[in-house]
Amino acid sequence: MDNIDKVLSYWSGNTFVGKRKESALADAFQDFFKSLYQLFLVWRKSPQKDIRSFARSALYEGILYRYIGSCDKNHGNQHIDPEYDHLWVSWSKNAKNWYIEEHLYGAMTHLTCHIENSQYGIDLSAFGQSRGEENEVVYPMVEANIDRAEYIERN
Repeated sequence: MDNIDKVLSYWSGNTFVGKRKESALADAFQDFFKSLYQLFLVWRKSPQKDIRSFARSALYEGILYRYIGSCDKNHGNQHIDPEYDHLWVSWSKNAKNWYIEEHLYGAMTHLTCHIENSQYGIDLSAFGQSRGEENEVVYPMVEANIDRAEYIERN
């Protein structure tokens, strides 16, 4: 668990708003989250109550929100459309996030996602790793779960 905690700490502390990760690092994180997800699914049925309880607290079902935008001050008001590529990305349990809004420039896309029916995100709050008041959950970009895409114009 200590090593998982360190990886999640790196994810939440070195993921910057509007900037993509280096390809090799991004690929490694994708493999990590897929494996961690599978581990939690197995642990949900563990005969050990503490492991079962922790796995259930780390798997999140419900509504999530995500901002998509640019950290380039010269980006302008061209919207960035979501890429439904099934990559694991950061979402928030909070509908609004002033920190992210202040670090993105120009137009933004605000997504609302609903996960249910034995699909889960990985709730970083269970590890104490969610930065600030973000209430971060890591979940793939799956178009079928998007309830709403709101395009926000900014000056």
